[in-house]
Amino acid sequence: MDTIGIIREVESDPGLKAALRAALLEDEILELPSLVGKLVEARRPA
Repeated sequence: MDTIGIIREVESDPGLKAALRAALLEDEILELPSLVGKLVEARRPA
């Protein structure tokens, strides 16, 4: 399988994509979307 085939395989399989992301990225980076969401919620006017 060539590189493009591997990329397509990863993109089409959410479980494989999540596993690859977890293997390559630090925990702190993976937590960023959640932290940004909390920050946005905290800054919204009541």
